[in-house]
Amino acid sequence: MDSIAYQIMQKYPDLCLNGYLYRDRNKSTEKDTWDKFGAEHYDKAVVIIKDFLNSLKESNTFLKDPTDTSGTSYGWKHRVEEYSEKKFGERHWIANGLFIAMLREMGIPEKPIFDSPNAKVPFGKKTLKAIGF
Repeated sequence: MDSIAYQIMQKYPDLCLNGYLYRDRNKSTEKDTWDKFGAEHYDKAVVIIKDFLNSLKESNTFLKDPTDTSGTSYGWKHRVEEYSEKKFGERHWIANGLFIAMLREMGIPEKPIFDSPNAKVPFGKKTLKAIGF
């Protein structure tokens, strides 16, 4: 598959589109999800996530270590969806796993949350304020 998003996800065997693989979750339903939204949707999501994360980097508000006190990857993927609506005029659904993969791609630390598909992220209250939330 030529999709940029697909290639990114293939780099991280511990992730699926829903987030971290845990318990007896596996990638067996992944193809259905890719087919439902299509490669174009996920490739556009990569651009949106990258733009969002670059704006966060510019705010210089990252915490030293990942935490879940101001939201997890799942909560922040919703912030990206809101950002897409504000910036691009259309709310774009973002996959939690693709958001985590993009954190890695951009060198932003994250950590798995035990027994969860979500990740701890290095964003705190100052980061929320910097993006207007």
